[in-house]
Amino acid sequence: MTPLIVLRPPSWRLPIARSVVALGLAAAVTAWHRPTVAWLAMAFSIYCVADAAIFVGAAQRRSVTGLPPWSMLARGVAGVIAALAMAIAGRGRPESLHTLIVGWAVLAGIFDVVAAMYARGRVDGETFLWLNGLVTAFLGIILSLLPPAAVADTTELIAMYAAMAATLLLLLGARIAVNTAPQRPVAVQRSV
Repeated sequence: MTPLIVLRPPSWRLPIARSVVALGLAAAVTAWHRPTVAWLAMAFSIYCVADAAIFVGAAQRRSVTGLPPWSMLARGVAGVIAALAMAIAGRGRPESLHTLIVGWAVLAGIFDVVAAMYARGRVDGETFLWLNGLVTAFLGIILSLLPPAAVADTTELIAMYAAMAATLLLLLGARIAVNTAPQRPVAVQRSV
């Protein structure tokens, strides 16, 4: 007798929640006239914690994203570590914050690109996840080319990144919502 494994259909909630968090970052850095390094460190660390919480929730829910739950949990834990580092070390020196944001952007971008590769065929609209990963990694590359002391002056670039990421994630969530059956578990037979 072969056991039944219950798979959940892809969830639109993960990309939509990430989109809302990215819009929050875009609004926060746009609304502040001349942010300080400490303010930018707190805003970005809040963004990283919220993004990490979404990944931990997705891992707990075992969302079908193309990645195993342990990798989403690892991405969430990495986001919390980045947020703590930004809140503690990034507040004091612009060079520290610059390095932390660049590192987070490059690693988060790579994670999204890898997630898109694994999501191929499992999640409709994985192209939007590819593009989000490229936009995120590109933010890290562009910031790495700028002087670290001017990290507080890059708020327009960060806001533009956050708006682009929010748009791509919103499109991904909408695509999944439109092309996914109602949220009912699907039984799949697997041979032992």
